[in-house]
Amino acid sequence: MIALLLERGVDYSDAEADALVAEATKRAQASGRSVRSEAEGLLDGGHSRVGPPQARPTSPVADGRLDGAEFVAFIAVGDLSAALRFYEGTLGVRVVETDPFAVVLTTGGTTVRLTQVDGHRPLPHTVAGWVVVDIAATVDALGSRGVSFVRYGGMDQDERGIWSAPGGVRVAWFRDPDGNTLSLTEHPPTQSASPIHTQ
Repeated sequence: MIALLLERGVDYSDAEADALVAEATKRAQASGRSVRSEAEGLLDGGHSRVGPPQARPTSPVADGRLDGAEFVAFIAVGDLSAALRFYEGTLGVRVVETDPFAVVLTTGGTTVRLTQVDGHRPLPHTVAGWVVVDIAATVDALGSRGVSFVRYGGMDQDERGIWSAPGGVRVAWFRDPDGNTLSLTEHPPTQSASPIHTQ
């Protein structure tokens, strides 16, 4: 959807884009048409925006600083269909757009592109993760949907596979269908919410 807004030169805030996606998705489910087609129809029909238009950050600026620019993450996958089923169906991440080469997701305000890479080989470390409020409950919920959590030799992980760092941060790791390592991180109440990746 971001690509569509850029193609059209439409300057929507995140809230406005989310409202457009939600309405287009609802209409697509009713009509059987693609979400993109419904979004195009909404834009052509003067989709009502949520709140006043907001300036989209521009970047890079003359000095090359990217602070304030929209961040997009990429995860390479070998089987796009399996990745779509896993990220949307199992993890519950919102799909914004699909095409034969990529699936565009949005999670926690970040755009993530699952990109088809022939001959993909997973990296030996964490490629992406989520900060959660209750890691034990999240591990249990994902486990009930078939997600297996990884155990690492030499790490003192509990019965759920959760490792507690000396500072109180708790981390659990799992893999997507292509073997990419993903993580869940829970911070103690006094720490900031930025994920750590030790593996």
